[in-house]
Amino acid sequence: MNFKAKLSMLFVILFIVLFSAISTKSVFADELFAGGIGTEGDPYQISDCTQLQNVSTDLSAAYVVINAIDCSDTSNWNPTGGEGSYNEGFEPIGTQLDPFTGIFDGGSYKITNLFIERDLDDVGLFGYTSGALIENIQLYTPTIYVGSTETGFLAGYIDDSTLDNTSVVGGTYLSFDVDVDADHVGGLVGLTLNSTISRSYATSDISLSDIGGPSVGGLVGTNFGTLIEESYATGTISSVNYQYAGGLAGYSSGTINDCYAQGSVSGNLVVGGLVGTVQNGTISRSYSSGDVEGNASVGGFIGIAHTLIAEDTFSVGDVTDLAELDNNIGGYIGDSEGDDFDASNNYWFNNLETPFGDHEGALNLAISKAYFKGSRLREPMNQWDFGNGHVWISASNYYPTLAAISSDNPPGGESSNVNVVETPSTVTLTAPEVSVMSGGTSVVSWTSSGSSISSVSIGYSLDDGFSFTPIAQFLPISPSTYTWSVPKLNVSFLKLRITGYNADKVYLNMSTTNYLKVLPFQELPKVAPVAPTFPAFADLVKDSEGRMLAPNSDKNGLSPLTNQTEPISQIVPGLFVRGFGYDTVYYIDANLVRHPFWNANTYFTHAQSFDEIVWVTNATLSTMVLGSPMIPKPGVILIKIASNPKVYAIGEGSTLQWIPDEVTAISLYGTNWADYVVDFEPTIMSRFNAGNNMKIGDTVDLLKMKTSQMLADLAK
Repeated sequence: MNFKAKLSMLFVILFIVLFSAISTKSVFADELFAGGIGTEGDPYQISDCTQLQNVSTDLSAAYVVINAIDCSDTSNWNPTGGEGSYNEGFEPIGTQLDPFTGIFDGGSYKITNLFIERDLDDVGLFGYTSGALIENIQLYTPTIYVGSTETGFLAGYIDDSTLDNTSVVGGTYLSFDVDVDADHVGGLVGLTLNSTISRSYATSDISLSDIGGPSVGGLVGTNFGTLIEESYATGTISSVNYQYAGGLAGYSSGTINDCYAQGSVSGNLVVGGLVGTVQNGTISRSYSSGDVEGNASVGGFIGIAHTLIAEDTFSVGDVTDLAELDNNIGGYIGDSEGDDFDASNNYWFNNLETPFGDHEGALNLAISKAYFKGSRLREPMNQWDFGNGHVWISASNYYPTLAAISSDNPPGGESSNVNVVETPSTVTLTAPEVSVMSGGTSVVSWTSSGSSISSVSIGYSLDDGFSFTPIAQFLPISPSTYTWSVPKLNVSFLKLRITGYNADKVYLNMSTTNYLKVLPFQELPKVAPVAPTFPAFADLVKDSEGRMLAPNSDKNGLSPLTNQTEPISQIVPGLFVRGFGYDTVYYIDANLVRHPFWNANTYFTHAQSFDEIVWVTNATLSTMVLGSPMIPKPGVILIKIASNPKVYAIGEGSTLQWIPDEVTAISLYGTNWADYVVDFEPTIMSRFNAGNNMKIGDTVDLLKMKTSQMLADLAK
């Protein structure tokens, strides 16, 4: 029901349609999703696993996940019936004939315990996508039976699609039968075609000892023409019956930049620490560190290379010839097929003496593993891009790691072979331990050991530690505290990381916190506005534009706009204040916390005029804690959101009280009740608590209420 529309024949028709349960898109969305209309600007909202499955009802729409989702019950979904019945579980979203083509934003919330047991092609949370955008998904502990072709925990097959900031943690693959082929299996995606995968990772071990086929990889099974960048895989690969097995990708004919694989890889034919086989591909700024074993065409970095361009790469995992036939077993590449191999600034060191298994060839080889650790001065590292803000991080007694996706467990941590005794230098975060407050301040503190660390950098992660946003860089090691102005964050948890550097700003050590709870704005004490009183401001001065000016205190502060010193204004609880350099108006509560008004409509439910605002210096605002946004005053307006026909009154205690039908609305607010309705964006709903529904006979003070037109007039 469009409660904002005025009572007219059009409104009556709309009301009849909605409340007669005749299907419209709004009612349809209400039944299948938590909100939204499926557009990019107002996507369907997903709050549980059933709604996640409902994505299959509209494969071209836009979606957003609004909270963590537990899909444990999918193991009980869709029983096949009959003899030997089993539960098929979740149905993959999209097929080759009807692919998912829309937008899916996982909101960086966890989706846990997804279960799929379906003997078909293109198996995963998404079966088949084409031209889709999928981002911010965290898929935890899924269990999937491997299909006959194209299986990935996140997606079976992606075509001309983009995956960004996606991850799979702790997944388990099972098989239907033994001695069958299951082609293109990946820890994230089974097969990619002309797509982009960025800032993504998979940590699942993949064990496929009972089945076989071509192409299994820790991140991607098969890559045709896809760009994979700033991504990694850490799980082990055990696939004794597979041809083309790699720690990151089984087969690749695309581009791989700034990636790594850390898990060990075991396969049959064509096995590599990073990629099983490369066909007309490019790999740059990437490394592998897991041990590799297979029967033929086995390499520490790549199994077989057909026309490969590789630069700034290294591989340090040992290589084992399981067949003991010396059939193209190499320290870096097992079999180069005699094709073009354009290599520059690459490195390998493992148990083998030659980098290529099929011919004599030169490649950068260090005399020991210690040669490579912690150094950026020797060949080939002196030609790589080290330094703050660059590609590589130099780590004392470790192999280099990638700055864009630095690892909490960098490779090569065993003892150095050089005769140098080093005192371990560590840095550890000690606070905060439990939570931070969105929009507030938090004191970050740390301890350090050893004498080598001279500076630290701090960052926070909203994607389970995959990427970090800088908070402060190269702070002096002492004093061991820093006050962080926490930005407004619409997440439930985050991680903090501290990184220690020596005097040359070379990486030495890092530590990352467990999850810290992010306290939302509404968890701050809510203080009801009171009529402003100015006992200390009886004679407030007005400037030439008629603005009331708060008197200066005896303290000064820095303006965040000009970085110049200026007086800090006097303030008292109950004021409406505004800084000269900002448009936002704040209410000052009893604890002198400033609460921003949601918008002008919200302000005018508490005030009658802009003339009630007291102007303060910009330095004043920067000294005050930022609290939760002000919501509309109870009993003044009715509210709704554009994507949902429901209309609510606002009750005491920040409660929303649904008005269930037009009869109730007219009895309480009169025939012009719709004039009191004001549209707000959906995010405001999380600021309220659920209250009792409004009913005929409830007390309403119409003298206090303001229409939407009255609010618009006040704002002029």
